[in-house]
Amino acid sequence: MLIGICFSVFVVILFIRLPNNTIVNNTPDEILVTSHAHTEFSHDGLISQEKMWAWHKRNGFDAFFITDHANHKKTLEFVTQQRNKQFPIKPLIMVGQEHSGSNHMSLLGLNGKFETKDKSDSLIVKLVHEHGGAVIVNHWFDGKGKDKEFYRDLGVDGFEIENVGKELYYDRAIFKDLKRFCEDNKLLMIGGLDFHGYGRACGIWNVFQIPNWHEMDPHKKEKSILEIIRNRDQSKVKVIMYQDRPFYSGENLLFQPFITLVNYFRTLNVWQVLSWALWLVLFQLLWNYRREHFIPMHKRMALTGMLSALFLVVLGLYYMVRGNAVKGYSKVFAEYSSLLLTIGSVFMVYSLVAIYFRFFRKVKNLN
Repeated sequence: MLIGICFSVFVVILFIRLPNNTIVNNTPDEILVTSHAHTEFSHDGLISQEKMWAWHKRNGFDAFFITDHANHKKTLEFVTQQRNKQFPIKPLIMVGQEHSGSNHMSLLGLNGKFETKDKSDSLIVKLVHEHGGAVIVNHWFDGKGKDKEFYRDLGVDGFEIENVGKELYYDRAIFKDLKRFCEDNKLLMIGGLDFHGYGRACGIWNVFQIPNWHEMDPHKKEKSILEIIRNRDQSKVKVIMYQDRPFYSGENLLFQPFITLVNYFRTLNVWQVLSWALWLVLFQLLWNYRREHFIPMHKRMALTGMLSALFLVVLGLYYMVRGNAVKGYSKVFAEYSSLLLTIGSVFMVYSLVAIYFRFFRKVKNLN
């Protein structure tokens, strides 16, 4: 029962977009941009275009590119709606696409005038540049692509130096090597948010220095961002990261929960300590009077299990409906709906049996 409840809590943390720490931009001539995001029109996306826009607004962005896999036409339709003032212009949405060639690459500033299917990396980079766009190599440091020099020779505009989808961290020796390579070859370094609608909270922002950006019309705003990327002007781009935990080397996995807990308590201030003291006192009072005023623990566990199972089933049904609505685009809706429905149904049966034995079955007194 406890395992099932913990799994439900894990699903909440993973799939429900809970409020999180974010950033407030108080600078007049700098804007916050991301160049890498996926909606439900990408095979691995789990968020609608509207919710993606709202999520970026919540996290302080002034502009962002949607880079769905092998598809930018749907983004172009969404951008057209924004330009026609069907919803607010901030944050500004721009058209991109993630191309999966020898390595994943973000094609930024697409206008719908060409297709990428069955085209070579070199031809795609050429076409993007001919149409005023830019190309960024995504998470090269995961080791799945070709050498850095290959992409430099293709004419790409830069590399992702960090990527939230890659757990925020990777080998710092590789980081230093990639950073040095970009500096030596005048290639732009940028942060890849790589948000898919689930998983980590926002942890990367790209700061673009563009004076008077807020007074520009949408076309000039997008053009000014693309010009900086195309010109590979690192002096006008900073990558800032929010790190909510120390670097994890992959060692001592068994003890990591306790280490994380210790690190958490080491960072508390006086008011947070007092808050913990208050909750401990309340918990003690509830514990002292639990038998007289509350349902026994074994019955509460059964009810909590039932509610947890119901949550998994409802979320699974929601994903099934959304998957049918974007059939042919996202694959993860079907995967997660089947997983949640299966686990949720089994857990619900188990919880119902537990409720029966703990609430309704009468035990005979043999004395």
